[in-house]
Amino acid sequence: MISHLDDPLSILIRRKIEDYSEYAYKKNGRSHLVRKLGSILCKEAEILIRRAKLDPPFDPLKIKRGRLKFELISDAKRNAHIPTRGGFRIEIKHKRTRNLDDLDFRARATIAHEMAHTFFYDINSLPPKPIGVVSSKKSQWELESICYRIGRTILMPSFSISRLLTQSPKIRKGSLHKIGLLMNRYKVSSDIVAWRMIKDLELWSSCFVKNRVKGEGSDIKFTRIPIPLKNSSAKELSLIKLNRIIYREHHLYPHLLRAVASPKSIVRDTLNINGASFDLESRVVAVNTIATLISVEGSHRGQRQMTLEKFEATQS
Repeated sequence: MISHLDDPLSILIRRKIEDYSEYAYKKNGRSHLVRKLGSILCKEAEILIRRAKLDPPFDPLKIKRGRLKFELISDAKRNAHIPTRGGFRIEIKHKRTRNLDDLDFRARATIAHEMAHTFFYDINSLPPKPIGVVSSKKSQWELESICYRIGRTILMPSFSISRLLTQSPKIRKGSLHKIGLLMNRYKVSSDIVAWRMIKDLELWSSCFVKNRVKGEGSDIKFTRIPIPLKNSSAKELSLIKLNRIIYREHHLYPHLLRAVASPKSIVRDTLNINGASFDLESRVVAVNTIATLISVEGSHRGQRQMTLEKFEATQS
């Protein structure tokens, strides 16, 4: 019988977090330790990126970990990271991938994610050996969550964003236009930009959500895809009020209708709910799909918005 203490996360938590035992009996102690482990592994990934002396857009295939070598095979049956005698073979299910020097957003994200899984292997042996055994669905979900975070870090490392904030301080205020600029700079999808700036680094006091458009004329309906992304630490957002905007269709409906009517433009509105003001921006980003960024009005004027100094301190 496999103990949960032998799963990869538990083993790495004991190895990398000195005070892990202090959280053993605390409420949500496991969740805290998993987040802390994720931060540690992301910093390790950034060290590798710095050593490779890469510039944006960052190429995940040029990252080196010890003696590892990475092979990339497209048109695979599934996405996978397979240990080999020389390191790892990264296989991605992507029929359009032919030129490895010109990968699209999805292929780059898949490669970065599969590479993130290698942080849960012992690379001192060849072929690399997995650290522990995943023994439950929860453990698998926790591991995948960390791998997604590491993958996003590989594509958009915090030290690069810090430099960009120094050069262009206006980036600290979120907008759909700036999401587009960051997409082009780092060659990533809008979802990854939103996750990094809102959730991972908590630089934007915003929420990013996409809606699928169904029907025509007076029969138009909107369906959220996927779950909205919120800044968990931005208390001024008032998550209850924000949920009312996102989950109650009538709040966004008129705004989204305007976006449908102007598919080539960014539509902007301000929404007031029980004394809280929110800036709305929406635009059509794909066939029958609208992206919306909801921000706290005036967050750039001194409300809870992480300062550059505080941001840099968290990355050191």
